[in-house]
Amino acid sequence: MHPHELQRCRNLLTVLAILASPALLGAGGGVPDTSVQAAAPSSASAWMDEAYRQKAAGDAMSAAAAFESARAAGADAQRIEVELGYLAAQRSDADAARNHFQRALQGPDPEVGARARAELRESFLQEVSLRKSRQDLDGARAALQSARGVGSDPQRIDLELAYLALAGNGMNDAREHLARASAGPDPAVASRAREQLSLLPSQVWRDFYADVFSWDRVSGGNPSSNAVPTIRLRAGYRLSFETDVSVYLYGQGTRDLASRGVGAGAAPQILADNYASVGAGVLLRLWDRRVGLFLQGGPALNLLDDRRSRLAFDARGGGYLGLETPRCWPSAGGGVSFGLVPCAELYSEITYVSRFADNVIGLLRGRAAATWLITGPVAWQVAGELRAAADRNGDFYNNLVDAGVGPRLRLLRPLLVDIFPSFNAGSYLGRANSDPAPKPLSYRDFRIQVATYLEF
Repeated sequence: MHPHELQRCRNLLTVLAILASPALLGAGGGVPDTSVQAAAPSSASAWMDEAYRQKAAGDAMSAAAAFESARAAGADAQRIEVELGYLAAQRSDADAARNHFQRALQGPDPEVGARARAELRESFLQEVSLRKSRQDLDGARAALQSARGVGSDPQRIDLELAYLALAGNGMNDAREHLARASAGPDPAVASRAREQLSLLPSQVWRDFYADVFSWDRVSGGNPSSNAVPTIRLRAGYRLSFETDVSVYLYGQGTRDLASRGVGAGAAPQILADNYASVGAGVLLRLWDRRVGLFLQGGPALNLLDDRRSRLAFDARGGGYLGLETPRCWPSAGGGVSFGLVPCAELYSEITYVSRFADNVIGLLRGRAAATWLITGPVAWQVAGELRAAADRNGDFYNNLVDAGVGPRLRLLRPLLVDIFPSFNAGSYLGRANSDPAPKPLSYRDFRIQVATYLEF
C-alpha cells in the first residue's frame, strides 16, 4: 500500500476512535473517561499539526479531513475556514474557496479576517480575467462588483467596469465609471480614466450644414435659372448613448436668389422656401447613425415681402437613410496619386411639412462615382446621379425623375466640401395641384451642387 494511502487509513481509524469514545458520546451512562477529556485540547493541536503535514506533502484531501477533525476537536473555526479555502483554491474549486473565505470573514480575529478578505479579492479578480477571456461581460461585471464589496481598490474597479461597459456599448455606464475613476486618489489610474473620457463622444453636439443648388434649364418645361442656398445650424444634447436619442435647438433658412420682394403682389420666381426658422426638436439615430427619425417645430420668418404671412408656425417630422461604401471620401495626400477607386451612395428621406398644406414629400437619390486622381487635399472624381421625388399633395415640382453625370471634386481638408457640376435630363410625372404641370414635362438642366457638413 502507498504510504499516503496507509496514512489516510490511520487518520480515518483515529477519527472513528475519537468519535466512538464514551467520553464524547456519553455512552452507557457510566462515568466519563476523564483521561480522554483532558487530552482533548492537545488532540486539536495534534490534528492541526497533522493537517499541515498532509498539506506540505501535497495531499489536499487528507489535509482537509484533518482540518475538519481539528475543528471537531475544538480548533479555531475561523482559522480552519481560511485553511480550507486555501486547499479549495489549490484544487481550482473557486466557489468552495470563496465560501470558506466568506465564512472566515465573520470570525472574531481581525488578522485572520484580513487574510480571508485579501484571498477573496484575489479570487474575484481571477474570476474577472476568466470571464473576460470567455467574453462573459455580465459575469465579469458581477465579479468586479464582488471584488469591490470585499475591499478592492474602487478606483481601479470603476476603470475596469468602464472598459466592460464600452465593450458592451454601454456608453452611459462607461461615462459614469470613468468620471468616478478620474476623481480617485491614484494619479496614474485617474490619468487613464481622463484619457478614455476624452475619447468618448460628448453628450453635447453641434452640427452645421450648408448647400447651394443652382441650375440653368437648357430646354423643356418650366424654364428657369436660379440658385437656392440653404443653411442649418443645430445644437443638441444626447439623452442616451444606448439609443442615441437627442433633443436639439435649430436655426435654418432657405432663400432663392432670383426672387425679389416688391410689395404685396410679389411672388417667388420659383417655389423655394424663402423662410428662416428657429425651434426645437428631438432626434433618434439608429444603425450607427445611418438612419434618423426626427420631429421639430418653431416659428418661421418670411424672407420676402410677398403675399404670404410674415410669421408662421413650421412643424416637420420624418426620417432619413444615408448609406455609402468605403472610400467615397479618400484620405488627403501630400502629392499627386492616380488610381480608380469606385464608390456608391444612397440617400432617402420622407418629411411631413405643416406649412406646405400638410404635405408629405419623399426623395430618393443614388450616386455612383470613382476617384481617379488625388492632388493634395482634392479628390477628382467622375459621378452619376439618379433622383426621384414624389409628394402627397401632387405639386408638379415634387414629382419627378431625372438623371445626370459630370465631374465631381471633393475637398478633403480643412473641411469636407462636395462640388458636383452635372448635366441632367428628366421629366415631371404630370401630377398637378394648384400650379399646372408644365408642357412639355421633360427638361434638361446644367446644374452645380455644392454641399458641406461639419459636426463639432
